[in-house]
Amino acid sequence: MNEVDVVVVGAGPVGLYLAIDLAMRGVSVQLLDKARRPLRHSRASVLWPRQLELMQAIGVVDDLMDRGRAIEGVEFHSNRHDLGQLRFSAIREAPYPFGLAISQEMTERMLVKRYEGDFGPLARSSEVVGLSQDASGVDLTVVTVGRTENVRAKWVIGADGAHSAVRELAGITFTGPPGTARFGIGDAAIEGTLSTRMLHYIYSRSTAIGISPFTEKTMRIAVAMSPDAEKPDHAFFRKILTQNSRLVTDVHAPEWTSAFDVAFRTAERFRAGRVLLAGDAAHLLSPAGGQGMNTGLQDAANLGWKLAHVIQKIADERLLDTYDDERRAAAARVASTSARLARWSGVSGPRATKMRDAAVFVATRSLRRPNLVDTITQLDTRYDLDNEASGSKLIGSRFPSFAGKAPSRAPWSSWPTHDRDRHTLFLWPGRTLAHNWAVQVAAIEPRTAHCVRDLGAIAAPGSALRLGRRPHYYLVRPDGHIIAEGVLGRDGAIPPHVLNAQQATSRALFENKKGD
Repeated sequence: MNEVDVVVVGAGPVGLYLAIDLAMRGVSVQLLDKARRPLRHSRASVLWPRQLELMQAIGVVDDLMDRGRAIEGVEFHSNRHDLGQLRFSAIREAPYPFGLAISQEMTERMLVKRYEGDFGPLARSSEVVGLSQDASGVDLTVVTVGRTENVRAKWVIGADGAHSAVRELAGITFTGPPGTARFGIGDAAIEGTLSTRMLHYIYSRSTAIGISPFTEKTMRIAVAMSPDAEKPDHAFFRKILTQNSRLVTDVHAPEWTSAFDVAFRTAERFRAGRVLLAGDAAHLLSPAGGQGMNTGLQDAANLGWKLAHVIQKIADERLLDTYDDERRAAAARVASTSARLARWSGVSGPRATKMRDAAVFVATRSLRRPNLVDTITQLDTRYDLDNEASGSKLIGSRFPSFAGKAPSRAPWSSWPTHDRDRHTLFLWPGRTLAHNWAVQVAAIEPRTAHCVRDLGAIAAPGSALRLGRRPHYYLVRPDGHIIAEGVLGRDGAIPPHVLNAQQATSRALFENKKGD
């Protein structure tokens, strides 16, 4: 551990994902964490559909699905009555139309297995106590079991949580509203008729409860508590669940319990020179909706390929400025949703309760799929990539494809794939005759450095995107987000600025358009 391209500080899910992603791209990485062993009792308990796609990209989704439980939606309850539900089965444009209930501990174990199995040991008991940077790199002072050493890296990523040493040493402030929210959590078997294929939010005039089923019996229970409340015990969980839900008849002794406080904060910037922040080190969200870890994984997916492109001199450092812009705005949108769910949890009094219940009722009922489904599952993550200049509503949104290669097992094997390291140009034939289409695709491939994918022979995106009758192109960057799209011209013509785009954002792309 002397000199590497990137040091990732923090071996939670976000840091592990980033370390694996960068190593897969040929970047030399050292991952270190100050803890001697992983935290056994961690808070996150669900992976949403978008994050399952990300886990497929680094080769761990099958292991996770073998150990987790598919979640079909979310049910809302209030004062012992059912309010409504959100069903994920309506999702057609994602290969995983479900959430996965799985403990953060198990998620980390699978990620550690992947990292150490293929890329080298994770440095435990290693604490960063000093940081300085210059124009070409960052010097870290690291203390490992009483031994101090200096580490030189071209870049440092702070994924070391809410109390990030990297953030503090880099001089980045962490601000937000005053006060904290307190929650009691534990894993226990629950007796009753709660569906074990749904997440549950149970509201009452005195508290709010979240339940995530890991198995037919064992469930993660989270309860909003008063600021001065002690760590919850068996009697606390039994009383609060049986009193507030007619679907719960008893709660067994928990395997473990804990209480934690959350202060909602955001870093003033996600990049300071050669230091970058991700996950809780960059933003702390309400636990309502299970968005915290999932938002951090989206940070990692956005940052990994950009940093690799800069290190490999495919792009200049300005590309990293888009990380702050894009992820700050995305995290703010997620925070808004989490705050909405948190406000529902904090309601008290008859009038306010009725208003909350009416809002939930409306939010879960729609002739079309409720917007809250896309928001909770993070399938609606979209980056502001100069939509006005492009005239397209799709620019910046996620393209429904796997990164790298599709899984070998059905039904996922039928989904398209985009390249992990280059832009991918997807081509859709519409109603073009098969022979003419083959000629057009063959003519396009030698004219671009992009990876070219023909959607004509793939069933999945036809229904997922409603691609229509006209031949179309979609230019997708390595994290799966669309940066250009349009109808193919006569004889398959595509604008030169699309064929020649080597930079990462459509802002740069449309600046190049002036030269067409």
